[in-house]
Amino acid sequence: MRWISTPESVEKNEPTVLVIVETILAVAAYWGIAWWFDTHIHLPGL
Repeated sequence: MRWISTPESVEKNEPTVLVIVETILAVAAYWGIAWWFDTHIHLPGL
């Protein structure tokens, strides 16, 4: 697994550490904002 993507890794559809971390942070921010503004009722999993 690579740290960052390269043209070769994109061509092979290889995941990278950076994209995994970015996705986890984006989901956490999404849920955090929904919880903060109390708009999470429509979100799945609650």
